[in-house]
Amino acid sequence: MTTSPGMALRRLRGNLSLRSFAALLVAHGLPPGTLSRQRLSQVEAGAAELPPELWAAIRLALRAAGHSDDETALLVVAPPPIITPAAESTPATRRKQWQRLLEAIPGNRWWQPPTTIAAKVLGDDWIETYQTLAERYDIDVERHRHEVLRRLAMDKTWTADPHDRVTVHRDDIDQTLRIGPGDPFVVTARLHNAGTATWTHRMLYRLGPPVSSSLPFAPVLVPLPDTEPGCTAMVVISGRGQVFPNLAVMTYTMVFADCSPCLPGATQFFVDTRNKHKIDQTISLPTRS
Repeated sequence: MTTSPGMALRRLRGNLSLRSFAALLVAHGLPPGTLSRQRLSQVEAGAAELPPELWAAIRLALRAAGHSDDETALLVVAPPPIITPAAESTPATRRKQWQRLLEAIPGNRWWQPPTTIAAKVLGDDWIETYQTLAERYDIDVERHRHEVLRRLAMDKTWTADPHDRVTVHRDDIDQTLRIGPGDPFVVTARLHNAGTATWTHRMLYRLGPPVSSSLPFAPVLVPLPDTEPGCTAMVVISGRGQVFPNLAVMTYTMVFADCSPCLPGATQFFVDTRNKHKIDQTISLPTRS
């Protein structure tokens, strides 16, 4: 059984009455009125708590009264954390977080009439451009959402394979998409399964925030077609360019259906909204020291 500070204090009081013990603490340095005998009784019974700084003052008074460090060791109480530590990130928690987010999307008023709302905010030309891209690349955001939800719902533990490998088609490396601020876009990449592991129910997971004034808006989770070793998977990602005229990078890494990483490395897409008539708001990255 664990001994609480209150129980330890009761043992240290011994045969003294509550009044005499409180007086003893005051006589050896505890400020008068700090600890009444009624409060002392509640603390000993476990019905009340004391702040860490008061426990420290009581311990100093007992040491001044002749008690050793070992006798008063159980009176040391750590202060509570200022910020509650975040729960450990596990595949199960990440999967549940994304499930809750994706399941709530259809009920959002911005999701129900997206074309009408976008036309009011962005104009008819923007809608026309997006619809042209959607038809050309067979983009169906609702189908995409359902497929991601289906994969997140899989109750399975995935283990990385050391023989898993991926390469990006040479023509897709370091390509930069140049568009106007806020314009719709589509980026593609051909990922070659260069290892011996079959890619099953995998996704691309976007690192960093999904959108900001200086970053494009694009899906966080992108379903990847099942791909046998030696074959290539085509990835199509649609989005909207960042508002600031700058050069932004979207970084995706391959994950299993539980959002745990499959293999090292990442695929990057560069979205450039700069032009000579507006100030470049790209933030230079610091150099290594």
